[in-house]
Amino acid sequence: MKKFEVRRFGSFWAGDLTRTDDRPALYTKNNILRFGDSTVDESVNIPWVWVGDKWISKATVLTNITWNELDAFGFTRGRPVRIDGDLYYCRCPHLDVNPDSCEFRQAVNESGQGNEFWTWQGHYFMGDRTIGMEDNKGTVHPCYWMEGMHPYLSRAEYMACSERNCFVGFRPVLERLCPKNRDLVGRDVTVWTDTWKFAGHLRETNLYDLVLDGCPDTERSDSWKEFAVVDNGRTIVDLEKVIYMG
Repeated sequence: MKKFEVRRFGSFWAGDLTRTDDRPALYTKNNILRFGDSTVDESVNIPWVWVGDKWISKATVLTNITWNELDAFGFTRGRPVRIDGDLYYCRCPHLDVNPDSCEFRQAVNESGQGNEFWTWQGHYFMGDRTIGMEDNKGTVHPCYWMEGMHPYLSRAEYMACSERNCFVGFRPVLERLCPKNRDLVGRDVTVWTDTWKFAGHLRETNLYDLVLDGCPDTERSDSWKEFAVVDNGRTIVDLEKVIYMG
């Protein structure tokens, strides 16, 4: 594969709303975030840039979400996703006030392209790590680095992890991920589906299900009920819905 390549594949959904070339998806409370397969509508398919050894989205795919909410879905520091049958590790880009340590600025420099290509002007996007910022009362608040908005990438800025803004969102990065060996019975594992994850002790597997000790967190979401049941303190997961386990 060439060092620098552009390709469209996959879609991104916030509930029933998908991102398009005209606009990012808009997050509202209780939306389920997920990546989907490619569609017949090319304006829905996400444009990606292959730089170095990863795919970086050409634009922000989602706005109006806090860093904490995005982190709860696993998309800040990274989680497995499946697109068109291929497995990826999806995360926010590594951002930093130091341009030499900023993954996105390095990609911009490496591609030799500006805002017309990367479309950062008009939207900030989140980084994968947090920092502690002290206010004028001496209280330290968790914040995150972000990039974008300005015609030229001149500096990184930060924002409170709990703050919501319709001009701040998610620009995903994809790294290829190899499937894990499923021979993990008797070990503590994390099981991922498109919309849910569960950490527990893997009790057994068969052709159709995984059986784990423990129960899902029912207060956070009940989306797991679409592909799992709880029986006598164990969670039985439909194996077809599992995209990654490790």
